[in-house]
Amino acid sequence: MTALEKISTPRTASRTLSFASSGVGPRYSSKAETLYLQKLVDKYGDNIDQMTKDHKLNSDQRTPVQLRNALRRAGLSTQ
Repeated sequence: MTALEKISTPRTASRTLSFASSGVGPRYSSKAETLYLQKLVDKYGDNIDQMTKDHKLNSDQRTPVQLRNALRRAGLSTQ
């Protein structure tokens, strides 16, 4: 280690990043979000494009990518 690395590196830091440095763990869906997504799945199945066009059930106006990720996190994804 150079002198500059010794000064700028905290004593608890390792030389390799084997974990997420942001400190944020996995995100899980709440019961309300799961219920919201389940209603969309009940009506449209795996047709995410139709889910995005339903402004009554998809009141948050989530994009296809946002819905796909939320469905995957909630365990409701069929893909």
